[in-house]
Amino acid sequence: MKLSLRLQALVSFADPCRCLADIGTDHGYVPIQMLKTGKASAALACDVRPGPLERARKNIEEAALSDRIKTRLGSGLEVLEPGEADEIVIAGMGGLLIREILEKGQPVLETCEKLILSPHTDTDIVREYLYDAGFFLTDETMVKEDEKFYVFLKVEKKSRKSGDVSAASAGDCGDDAARAEEARGAGKGCREEKKTEDPGEAGPGGKEEKRPDKESEAERPILTETEKLFGPVLLKKRPDVFLEYIRKEKEKEERRLSEIRKALASGKTSGGRSGKTAEALCEKEKRLSMLREILEGR
Repeated sequence: MKLSLRLQALVSFADPCRCLADIGTDHGYVPIQMLKTGKASAALACDVRPGPLERARKNIEEAALSDRIKTRLGSGLEVLEPGEADEIVIAGMGGLLIREILEKGQPVLETCEKLILSPHTDTDIVREYLYDAGFFLTDETMVKEDEKFYVFLKVEKKSRKSGDVSAASAGDCGDDAARAEEARGAGKGCREEKKTEDPGEAGPGGKEEKRPDKESEAERPILTETEKLFGPVLLKKRPDVFLEYIRKEKEKEERRLSEIRKALASGKTSGGRSGKTAEALCEKEKRLSMLREILEGR
């Protein structure tokens, strides 16, 4: 089994854990490699599509790991019980879908120690959601493969209290009946707590509004617009691959700005279209300014 550079980077970036859950596992390569390298004791390979999950099952069998990697068919985090996995990988999909998976999986996230996320688009939306939901972005890295750049985010919820279900003793995930029963109880408690929420805590339309606790909020610096778009850790570490990405993005924005200015100067835009073009020009200039400041080290 030969891993792509992207998947190698993903496995390398993940931390050692008791049980890894790989959401959108596809061929199952990540959980297989995590066990082969000794970074995980057990794993859950999960996918919403039967075809890829069957391929993953066959690959797991060929690797002689069927006793330690279980496959599950289902959407997002719905296939997990709270406390089953202490590290969850969600990679290979867009940022909007990753945010949706996280929003729907709150009971599972409350008992998970770490998330490894790799959105292929809309990374800023994921970062903003994580901040608003009370998570801590502890590390970021980037890799380039086939002229594409991939970013990886390492996330923890430091407000998690000791004694949560995630502190269950080590062992095969999904196989310990007592732990599963405890996990189901924890999940039920989370859902019941939502129903009995103080009405004063509800957001617009009566929906529950997630707020990080004051202690955790005080520990986290507010994300700037530049940090949301390009990553606070990457901006600090400035690895070569990240600077290459920034240079390429700067060149793209310069080309787009040139095209927009030509369209405005030609007079081919009129009315509402002209206003939208001018607005696009302003946004592109703002982004280009960010990129230049990053390259200048400001």
